[in-house]
Formats: sequence, structure tokens, C-alpha cells
Amino acid sequence: MSGVVQSTQALPRVLVVDDNEMSRMVLEHRVKQLGYDAASVASGQEALEVLQGDEFDLVLLDIIMDGMDGKQVLGWLRDEGKIETLPVIVVSGMDDLAERQECLTIGARDFLHKPVNAEDLSEAMAMWLPAVGKDDSVASLDTSSATGVPFVDPDNVQVFDPAAIEGLRKDFGEQVAGSFITKFQSLAPGLFNGVTKSSKGGEIAEWRHAAHDLKGGARTMGLMRLAAVARNIEQACHENRIADATASTELLEVCAAEGMAALKQFVSGD
Repeated sequence: MSGVVQSTQALPRVLVVDDNEMSRMVLEHRVKQLGYDAASVASGQEALEVLQGDEFDLVLLDIIMDGMDGKQVLGWLRDEGKIETLPVIVVSGMDDLAERQECLTIGARDFLHKPVNAEDLSEAMAMWLPAVGKDDSVASLDTSSATGVPFVDPDNVQVFDPAAIEGLRKDFGEQVAGSFITKFQSLAPGLFNGVTKSSKGGEIAEWRHAAHDLKGGARTMGLMRLAAVARNIEQACHENRIADATASTELLEVCAAEGMAALKQFVSGD
């Protein structure tokens, strides 16, 4: 287990639980970059031992681990009555809606897919922890809404950032990056419709999670304006600002159309 960073400023404390050493290092480093105190353990069993004797403000939890897995850790936290006061964000490579829903049902507050986008991690943690200063990439997009809640003005965000696709090609190669783009293009209508449908269903948690899924996919493809609108919906749902969430949802159709057109033009123009 890595040592806990001692702080005289009583920073919020985050426990990273992951059996992959590189994943632990990356997450712990990002948590500290965001201004929080961090420690990490390499197994579910270690997590239980630490949480029984130490106080943390949030847990970043992997699911697939040898021995006690993440869902068992969630179950233990629920049975011990800790799940209501100790927010858990699942960070997993699983891409299965049923698995995600099971984690949320057990008590996880959020579900992030690996590799975790730094901005997504910052926003997810900010929902459950006190602010300790803004990440520059987020602050550059933030203005203040009438309620004083961080808000992204879509008009100040570019429709499409080609660097996202170029980054995918650099990291994964032309063929794999192409498969990612094709997959997103096939999934996109369902992601858009999921947000719109859930906005009319009266279940705010589903609305927020649908916006969260759309935001992640849009950012991966460089559809920055669409991702900004999805971020606003997610944040408004989290804070129960239904009117703001509805207003942002009404922008989705236009933002989705212009974003998908820009993506298609960029890919076909290469």
C-alpha cells in the first residue's frame, strides 16, 4: 500500500483500489494533481482493512480484481452502513451496462470507464467532494450560472476538435481508431435518444447517467460542444435543477447534428 500523504490543510482523502499497479499509479497521481490527499491499495481485502481503521472521504474502486472484487467491496460497505456516507466511484474497464447498473444498485455513486479522462475524473470527484481548486482544463470552460453552479457555455466551445481523433490514432493505430469511430457512430443515436427519453421519464438518476455516457463518448470523439451540453445536463440533474437540465437537453439535437457532421467530414476528408 502506498503511504498516505499527510496534510496540514485537512484535504479530502481519497482511497484508490486497483490490483493493476499502473492504474493505481495513474489514478493516485491524478487525484493528487487535483489537490486531494490520496492513498492506494492493491486488493479488495486490503481496502477493507484500511477502511476499518482509517477515514476517507471517497473511494475510487476497480471491479475486476483477484480475490475480493469490487462488487464485494461495495457489498461490504453497504452491509456495514458506510455506503451512504462514503461515496464510491467505480473505475473499470468493463463496458457492460448491466454490470454498471449492478454497481450503482449496490451503492456506487458513479461509474467511469478506463482509461479515465482527466476532466471526467475531476468532475465526478467534484460532485462528491469539497472543491479544493479548479483543474485548468475545466476552469477554462466554466462560467457562472444564475445559481452560482459551474456551467459550460456551449457557444464558447468548439464543435469538433480533430486532436481527439489524432490522439486515438497515435495511441491505438489507424485500424483500431477507425473501429472506435465506427462504433461511436453506430451507438450515437441511442446515446442521444437515451438522454431525451430519460428526461421525459421522471427518473432523474437515469437522466444524469444517460448524459454522463453521452459526455464520455462525445469527448473521446472530439465533439466538444456536444460534450459540454451533456456535462451541463449531468451537473443540473445532480443538483436537481430540472429546468436547467431540460433547457440543455433541448440543445442536444442541434449539437449532435453539427458534431456528427463535423466528425464525418473530418474522417472522410483524410
